Amino acid sequence: MHPKMLHYHPIRYGHQMRDFFVAMVEAIKRSRELGDSDGYMGLLAGTMFEHRFQEFLQRRAEQVPGHILEHLDWWGPHLDHVRFAYQCYRNRGENIFHFNPTLTEMLSVTDIDAVTLDEFRLPFSALYIHFEAPLPFSPTHGVDGVYIHEDREGTGADLVLFLSFTTVALGADYSERQPLHDFLLRDHSYSLVLPFDKGTIVGQALAGALEDESEEEHWDSEYGLDWLPQLKSYLGTLISCLFYLDYEGQEITEAYPPFAPPNLLTRATVPQDTKDKHRATRKLEALGFRRIHFCGESLRDFKRPSVPTGRTVASHWRRGHWRQQAYGTGYGLHKKLWIRPVLIRPDEAPPKIRHIYVPDPPAPSDSETGTPSGTPAGDQQD
Repeated sequence: MHPKMLHYHPIRYGHQMRDFFVAMVEAIKRSRELGDSDGYMGLLAGTMFEHRFQEFLQRRAEQVPGHILEHLDWWGPHLDHVRFAYQCYRNRGENIFHFNPTLTEMLSVTDIDAVTLDEFRLPFSALYIHFEAPLPFSPTHGVDGVYIHEDREGTGADLVLFLSFTTVALGADYSERQPLHDFLLRDHSYSLVLPFDKGTIVGQALAGALEDESEEEHWDSEYGLDWLPQLKSYLGTLISCLFYLDYEGQEITEAYPPFAPPNLLTRATVPQDTKDKHRATRKLEALGFRRIHFCGESLRDFKRPSVPTGRTVASHWRRGHWRQQAYGTGYGLHKKLWIRPVLIRPDEAPPKIRHIYVPDPPAPSDSETGTPSGTPAGDQQD
């Protein structure tokens, strides 16, 4: 497994949790007589996960007495929510959408409060959004992405988004598999539900969700963070990313990562459907590479000049916004338009919106990937 593929939480999670999932499948195979295999699979997975989680808590309590057991009723469900979110991601296509730092910054300074999710559609009913530059979370961790799966039936709302934010330990080496309890402790997560009814303004829906989450104080005590403003910022960036996926002017390219072995990339991406192309594709998959949906790659170095005013001001973004435009017969349909943020004084230093962490694990040896080690031009740190 190439270390840079482990930047993606679904790849990292599957890599670390492999033994657990293998044991789960074997247990299901031994219990076919129970009939409803799909329903039983979820029940058994939850039971096995709870058992392993209890072992994890016991080990942690021995290492740091009283550290996590205080929050047993809170940590357990969040970890199990990530397991379920990962299973939805696996069962519904394994689609990862990669947002580069520039696009993420532009969407984070784009207002979303005044629009609705009417006629909104995810490209897939479950997916994972990956932030190449993790959003700031703590001195040791960054939010590297979000699992999203939707439900439009049986929930009492027109649309419900189930979210599981994931974090990455900055500078950690994920290339070596760890004991389950160590991995679960290092990669924190936070899950919540966002219900939307037709006509509900996004800002109102987010305010309601934040009010529901206001009783959660464990993150504050654990990290010393003012958690709710952080969560509001994450949700705003996420919704803006989801709007981008449903935006007519989106730029999304599905491809293998640029750090995959060049010779295999060339053979696997030829237009002709040949046996050699299939062999190269199977080899890439065997090495752990997966096709990723790269978003807004042409915006990596995007800059918009501003009109000189005669005054010297620091470089900064003028905020953008999403708006809904009516169209169609009788203007009964609506589509979202992105009014992009504008970089003011691009000749000055880059705008200071937030500190962005970009972890860079050790490069693999030539024997592991068949390609020279090093960081490709498209994956440099800022």
